[in-house]
Amino acid sequence: MELTTYVVTRWYRAPELMMADCYTASVDIWSAGCIVAELMKRRALFPGKNTLNQLELITGIMGSMTQNDISKFGKPDPKAVKLVLKMPQKSKREFADLFPDANPMAIDLLNKMLVYDPAGRCSAAEALQHPYLRELHQPDDDAADTAEPFDFDWEHEQNLTVDDVKKLIHDEITSMNPPLDTPTDMMAKSTIAGKPEDEADEETAVVHGSLVRMLRKPSDTEDLLVKLKADPVPCALDYADAVHKRTLLHWAALHGRLSVAELLVEHGVPIGAHDANGRSPLVLALQKTFGGPHINVANLLLQHGALPAADSEEAGDLLLEIASSGIIQLMEYVLKNGYTTDFVSATGENVMLAAARSGSLEMVGLLRTRALDLKVHDHQHHDMVMRAATSGSVALVSMMLEEGLDVNSVSDTGMTPLLFAAQSQDVQMVEFLLMSGAVNNRFTELGRSVVDLLGQEVILDRLVALSQRNAELEEKIDQLVVTK
Repeated sequence: MELTTYVVTRWYRAPELMMADCYTASVDIWSAGCIVAELMKRRALFPGKNTLNQLELITGIMGSMTQNDISKFGKPDPKAVKLVLKMPQKSKREFADLFPDANPMAIDLLNKMLVYDPAGRCSAAEALQHPYLRELHQPDDDAADTAEPFDFDWEHEQNLTVDDVKKLIHDEITSMNPPLDTPTDMMAKSTIAGKPEDEADEETAVVHGSLVRMLRKPSDTEDLLVKLKADPVPCALDYADAVHKRTLLHWAALHGRLSVAELLVEHGVPIGAHDANGRSPLVLALQKTFGGPHINVANLLLQHGALPAADSEEAGDLLLEIASSGIIQLMEYVLKNGYTTDFVSATGENVMLAAARSGSLEMVGLLRTRALDLKVHDHQHHDMVMRAATSGSVALVSMMLEEGLDVNSVSDTGMTPLLFAAQSQDVQMVEFLLMSGAVNNRFTELGRSVVDLLGQEVILDRLVALSQRNAELEEKIDQLVVTK
């Protein structure tokens, strides 16, 4: 069995898990020690907001790690070692000072559990024998020495299909709980065509699910088409599951399967039906998930009358999707069909903010010809520069800054364009914003540093090089001024 270093909650994560692939039983002792401290403190001992901040909090109490401490973590990541050794030097704080009212025996137990050296921590058995826990210990309940190893052989059964695994999970659940409605029963209760619930049987739901899985894989498209052209068809083509409320046409639009969409439209599957989130196949085709937007599928649906009326409830959401897709021709098409650009969603999203997300200078330019302003924001004060910073378009952000927009604007949640770019892991955008005057303070409560968010050592190296380059340029400028 292969272990992962991401199975524990960050606040209780042992330092060796964050710095090395070193997973032993002692990591649970560290976690238990954190919980013991939390019981005394009434709040988490190391409530880190990210991995770097977690290490900062740990060293703030446990003291700075030395090279000798880190060497006991197995094979630590050199980049992580470099980052930790660069942290400001701090002395260890005594638990007795942190918890002055705590039982001295509890403090002694903490000192044995929260130790950098994994091998230096007490074992679970030793912790249970500690004076602080001895009275609570019930040796008869200990089964560590007698328990049989768990049998994982069932995982190696051959030729299991997805439906076989689902059935195994379902059988396991029903073996321990009285059966109510199964997930398949629930999925079988909905169909856009309005068929009675008792007619949408379990087999239909299962077949529909298998067709959707085929639709998700491009390599299965031809086989799927053969099934859909069969007589009789595997299941009603207008069938919609009860969870997503989506027909095969919804899924075909979302994944950009043009040939499947063409066949479904020819068979009369409703093109204007809404899924559980109120999205039609046309809206799903324009989303950027799964390789979208899929303009060929969108054009097919438009040719068959999928465009909602300009005064319909769906028109505004569709307009935002078109703006965020960056497809100029489609925006021009809907504007010619009476759509207006004054729609604002419940969150304050408008067409200009959506266009900024697309990263398209042309889309933003087109909307500006209709007298739309760049200085807009949603209800959380996410502005155009923040939206554009996530698009990857340096040219669009550059244009906005030239127009006087603020590179250091701050939203109600404390986010800035720089932090949005960092969340998108866009190295080029981060560097551009920094060179354009973006300010970053990794010690702020809401806005963590670019290095923290990206988690890439290359960013740190680039920022150091950038800082050095700027310092060299400033020195040369000073020399030129002095010469003159």
